[in-house]
Amino acid sequence: MVCMLFLICDFFGGFAERNDQTEQEERREIKQRLNRKLNQRPTVDELRDRKILIRFSDYVEVAKAQDYDRRADKPWTRLSAADKAAIRKELNEFKSNEMEVHASSKHLTRGLTWDGGRLFE
Repeated sequence: MVCMLFLICDFFGGFAERNDQTEQEERREIKQRLNRKLNQRPTVDELRDRKILIRFSDYVEVAKAQDYDRRADKPWTRLSAADKAAIRKELNEFKSNEMEVHASSKHLTRGLTWDGGRLFE
């Protein structure tokens, strides 16, 4: 029994060491990739020559702003099932009677028949 516990502990200990080693290797690879990207960036003079560098003002303006609630009002969450059904019915009536559908899109319509430029139920 003791021998079995020793083997299990040894197995998981080795497993943790391998994970640490692979993690360190991954970090080294990421560092190398980022260094390559930084080395390939153009210098400030090159950016100025190509007229890409933007000039910023030396001064910063700071103004007070009002605190306000930034959460949006969601009126659709207050609709009853009957309201949703009425909206769906009105939309379907509009689609079937008034909305024009391009001929190449008629196969995308569902449950409605096609007659020229309009849809009919």
